Amino acid sequence: MTAISTHYSVMLIGVDGPSPPADRARAQLRREVREVVTRALASIRLRREDILDADHGEDVQFQIPPSVSPARLVSTFADAINGELARMADRRGPADSVRFRVAVHCHAGSDHDPPVTAMNLLSALVAAQPLRDALRAASRAYLALIVSDETYRALSDGGYRSIDTAAFVPLSLEAAEFGTVTGWITVPGYAAPPGIERDVARGAGLATHLHGGSRYVQVTGGQIANFVQGDQVVKGDLIFGSMDGETRPAAPRP
Repeated sequence: MTAISTHYSVMLIGVDGPSPPADRARAQLRREVREVVTRALASIRLRREDILDADHGEDVQFQIPPSVSPARLVSTFADAINGELARMADRRGPADSVRFRVAVHCHAGSDHDPPVTAMNLLSALVAAQPLRDALRAASRAYLALIVSDETYRALSDGGYRSIDTAAFVPLSLEAAEFGTVTGWITVPGYAAPPGIERDVARGAGLATHLHGGSRYVQVTGGQIANFVQGDQVVKGDLIFGSMDGETRPAAPRP
């Protein structure tokens, strides 16, 4: 029987937290991931049987049906998961709390067969060090989210009111199968993900993103990217701006 091709979203969740004791092995952590996700499903009007899940190395993969838009997945659903993790932390205490690194990618394929390339991309994104850094620095959140470049473009082009695309910060990373790939990080409750060094950004191409009176510019080849306040204009080889109230001159181009 030929599978019907349509768009699905795949979510890969990695767990961060204190080293588990002997009686709380990886299998138990995976069960906890599934329990948290199951409780959060009501926020997007799904039942547990509506989604597919599988272990993927140390992480847990979930395939979400096309009835859930990418916007609802990275806003409503992510917020619900964050809320469930916060309640879990309240019950257990900080020393025994867990936190999630969440990667999301939208793909075309059958609901029973997410492409291997999609899973490899998600594995690279969910393991990205800047995502770990953002999660570690986010004292008010229990998850950090990264989406593929394809997914981010669907969000930014879709005109979704529930999505503040300016709250996503791009990063470039090397993935063995893909070369240089771009991911976009955001953290619930933050205007921009904390804990990420934003003075320098690497990437292919020029991307300018507006957030209030600040402008984040991602430039090519390891050149300088920083924030420019107000309506200032940046030209030439030196970029001056301010970030977090501190004025920082950018380094000259070599």
